[in-house]
Amino acid sequence: MIGGARRPGGHLHPHARWWILLVAALGMAALLPGCGWSPFGTEGLPPATLGSAPPAAGMGISTRLDRSAVPQRYVLDLSIDPSQATLAGEITITVRLARATDRVRLHGQGLLIDMVQARVGGTTIPGEAAADAEGLLEARFPQILPDGDVDLIFRWRRGLIEAPRGVYRLRREDAWFAFTRFEPALARTAMPCFDQPDFKAPWQLTLRVPHGELAVANAPEASRNEDEDQTVFAFETTPPLPPHLLAFAVGDLEVTTLEAAARTDLPPLRLVGLQGRGHLAKMALRRAEVLLGWLADWTGIPVPYPKIDLLAVPEFPAGALESPGLLTFRETVLLVDDDSAPDARRLWSELALGHELAHLWLGDLVTPAWWDDLWLSEALATWLGTKAASATAPDLEANLQTVARTHWVMSLDEGGEAPPVRRPVTDVAGAEAAFDRMTYAKGAAVTRMVEAWLGPATLQNAIRGWLADHAHGHTTTAELVARIDQASGQQSGSVFAAFLDRTGVPLVRAELLCTPPGGPRVKLTIMANRGVPEAPSPVPVCVRMAAEPESVVRCTLLTGTETTLPAGDACPAWIHPNADQAGYYRWVLPEAALSALVEVHHESLTPAERVALPGQLEAMLEDGLIPIELYARAVSRLARSADIHPVALVQVVRTLARLHALVPEAGAPFAAWVRTLLEPQSLRMLEGDTGDAGEALRAVHRALAYLGQDRTLRSEATQTATAFLAAPGEADPTELNSVLPIAAWSGDDTLWEGLVSQLRAPVGEGEPEPLVRVAVISALGSFENPTLLRRSLGLLLDGTLGREDFLTVTRAISDAGALHEAWRWLTTHHAALVERLGADAAPDLAWMAAGLCGEEDAIEVERFFAQPNVNDPRTAANTRLVVREIRRCAALRDRIAEPLRGWLSANATRDAKPAVEAINQ
Repeated sequence: MIGGARRPGGHLHPHARWWILLVAALGMAALLPGCGWSPFGTEGLPPATLGSAPPAAGMGISTRLDRSAVPQRYVLDLSIDPSQATLAGEITITVRLARATDRVRLHGQGLLIDMVQARVGGTTIPGEAAADAEGLLEARFPQILPDGDVDLIFRWRRGLIEAPRGVYRLRREDAWFAFTRFEPALARTAMPCFDQPDFKAPWQLTLRVPHGELAVANAPEASRNEDEDQTVFAFETTPPLPPHLLAFAVGDLEVTTLEAAARTDLPPLRLVGLQGRGHLAKMALRRAEVLLGWLADWTGIPVPYPKIDLLAVPEFPAGALESPGLLTFRETVLLVDDDSAPDARRLWSELALGHELAHLWLGDLVTPAWWDDLWLSEALATWLGTKAASATAPDLEANLQTVARTHWVMSLDEGGEAPPVRRPVTDVAGAEAAFDRMTYAKGAAVTRMVEAWLGPATLQNAIRGWLADHAHGHTTTAELVARIDQASGQQSGSVFAAFLDRTGVPLVRAELLCTPPGGPRVKLTIMANRGVPEAPSPVPVCVRMAAEPESVVRCTLLTGTETTLPAGDACPAWIHPNADQAGYYRWVLPEAALSALVEVHHESLTPAERVALPGQLEAMLEDGLIPIELYARAVSRLARSADIHPVALVQVVRTLARLHALVPEAGAPFAAWVRTLLEPQSLRMLEGDTGDAGEALRAVHRALAYLGQDRTLRSEATQTATAFLAAPGEADPTELNSVLPIAAWSGDDTLWEGLVSQLRAPVGEGEPEPLVRVAVISALGSFENPTLLRRSLGLLLDGTLGREDFLTVTRAISDAGALHEAWRWLTTHHAALVERLGADAAPDLAWMAAGLCGEEDAIEVERFFAQPNVNDPRTAANTRLVVREIRRCAALRDRIAEPLRGWLSANATRDAKPAVEAINQ
C-alpha cells in the first residue's frame, strides 16, 4: 500500500481502445492466424518436390479434398534438431481408396521429398510427387492402385523457421527448442497428410531428438531409447485426430506434475515448460484438475484422452491451442504465481484453461466437419469454458466478464461491416479468417441466449447426446440443431440461422402497458439498429419484471416485428428488457421508464443486469435514443451507488474513460466530476477493509490518476516505480501492475532505461517473473513522451520484446497524442513489424488505429491499408471495422461535445467546486 492510505492503479485502459481490445486483454482473441506466409525464411532448405511432374489442373489452395481417399492411420517418424534447424521424416499413411486409381491427392507444402512409395499387400510400388505452391500434393504411380486399403510412404526433409507456424524453433539464451502450431492448415508444412478437419485418424509418433533433450507429444510416452547421437521417443497411438490437432515439443524442458490429485478418475496432469518455470506451475495444475472434473461431469463423458500435459511456450501468438494431450499455451497465460497474481490475471488464466480444456470434448473429441462450422469448436468452448470457470471459481465472476465481452462484440457487430459467425469457407485463407472475434465471442453469446431461452438442462442434455453421437468423429451445425430440437421440442434452427448466418444486432424496444384492455403487458418491438436494414429474427426475449417477494422472468420468441408479453395481475413498478443480459440484442425503454429503472430501481437488478447497464446506456447514446443529459445523469447514479458491484464499477469507469476520449477538452470540470464520483468509492472500498479489493479499486485509482488528474496518486506511482528499479526483488508484482503505467505517463529517460534494463536481465540473473514482466512492458507502452514511446515500440523490432509482447505494449498506449504517434510509427515501420511478428499478425495491425477519432484519421487509415503491398482480405475486413469505429467516434463527439460541456458546467462543477478550484490554482 502506497503512502499507507491509497493503492493507485488498475488494469483499465483510459481511452476508447480499451473496450475495443477487451477480449484481447483477457487473452480470448490474441493475434489471429493469417495467410501469405512463405514457409522458409533465411534458414533451412528451399521448397522442392521429387520428380518433374507438373501440378495437375485444378490443384490449388481453394481445392477441398473429396473422400475418394480417406486416411485410416498415420505412422510418423521424425528426426528433429532445433539447434540445426533441421527436420527429416518418414510417414506411412494407410489410405482407404474408394476406387482404383494411379494418383492420390493429399497435402504437403514446402517439403523436399526424397521418396514416394505405395505398398499394396507385399508389393511396393515407387512413385513420384507433384506439389503446387499452395499446399496440394499429388502422389503418382506407374500402375493402378486397387480400391481398399493402401499404404502411402513418404520420406522428406525441410528446414525449421523461427516464426511460430507449423514446426518452428525458438531460442532462449543458448538453448533451442522446437514447438508446433498446425491449426488451421499448417500440418501440411511439416509432413504429407490429409490436412482437413473431417479426416481424423490415429497417429503413432516417434521423435528422434539430440541427446539430453526431452520430447513430448499428444499421447503418453511408450518408450525411450538411446540410438547413437539421438534419443528416440516412441509414443502410444492417439485416438483419431485431424492433422491440425497433432502437437509435439522438443528441447531442454522441465516437467512439473500435479501433486496430491483430488480425483482418481482423471488422467495424469503435468505442466511442461522451459527450465526454471516449475514454481509457477502449481496454480494452473490445480485449477486444471478442478475444471477437468467439472467438464467431465457436465458432459457425462470421461476425459477422452489418457494424459493431459499443459505446455507453456514463450512465444505463441494464438494464446493457446487445444491439441489434445498436449494443450499449448502462451507462457504468460499459463504461468501464474498464485501468491501474487491479481484477480484479473487469475481470471485470464482461468478462462484460457477452461476454454482449452472444454475443447477436449468440443473440437477434439467431436470436430467440426469443415471450417464454416468452426463455431461448434471455438464458440461452444468459449461458452462452456466460461461456465466451468464460473462454477468452480465463483470469486472471479467470469460470468459477469462475459456480459462485458458481449457488449464489446455487439459494438463490432452493429453496422453491417462484421462478418457473420458462419460463412462460406473455400480455402485456407478463409479458414484462417474464421478464427475471429465473431466466431468466438458472438457465437458464445448466441449459445448463452439459447441456453436462457430453452433452459440449462435442456441444452446440456442436447449437447451430451450430440457428443455421444459423434465421439471421435466430425459433425455439423445441422446435427447439433437436430439434437437441440429433439431435447427441447422447439424449432431452434431459425434462431441459430438468424444469429449465426447473418450479421447485425437486434434492437428490442420494450414498453410497459398498464391501461385496459388486456391487463398489464409488455409491448416488444424489433427496431432497425446501426444501419443494418433487417435485424436478425426470430429473437428469444426474456423480460424481468418487478414482483413480490422477488422479480419474475417471462420469455417469448419474438418472431415478427411486434408482440406483447403478459406482465401479471398487477402493473409492475419496473421492467428490464433483457433478463440477466443473456439475450444477444440491444434494448431500449421509453425515457421515463429508463430513468426510473436506473435512478430508482437499479438496486433491484441482478449483478449481470447491473454490469451491463453502462454498456447499454452507451449504445443508446450512440444510437441517438437518449440525450447526453440523461446518459450523464444515469452514469452518475450508477457510480454513486453504495452497493455497486465491483465489475459494474469497472464498467462505469470504462464509460467515463470513453467520454473523456470523446471530449478531452472538457478539462477541469470533467476531472472534478470524476473525482466526485470515484473518490467516495475508493474510500468505501478501503474503509471496508477489502485490502487490495481487486480490479475495481485499481481501476478506480487509475481513473482518478488519469481522468481525475489526481497529482498525489501520480506522485506515489512515481515513487513506487523508483523504488522498484532500485530493488526489483522486493516489489509487489500486483502493485507494479497498477503503478508502473501511471508512472510512465509522465516518465523520463531514466525511468525508460530502468524499465528496459529489467527486460534485458539474463535468465536466472534477475529476469523478471511473468507478472512483473507484463507490468514492465505495459509501462513501456504507457509513455506519453513521443520520443520514448517510439523507442518502446522499437523494442518490438530489435528483439528486446517478443512477438507475444505486441498486444501488451500496444494496448497500453493511452494518451490521444500517443495514439497518433503510435499510428505514425506503424505506417513507417509496417514492413519491419510484419517481418518481426510474422505474416499472421499483419491483418490485425489495423487495430493499432483503434481509438483515433476523426474523419481525417479515418481517411488516412483507409488509404494506408488500401496499398497493394499492405492489403489482403483479412486486413481489409479489419480496416473496415476500425474505420467504422473511428467515424462513429467522430460522429458521437460532434453530437455530444457541446451539451456534455454544458451539463458538466451546470452539474459536476457545482458538486465539486473545491476540487475544481484546487486544480485551477
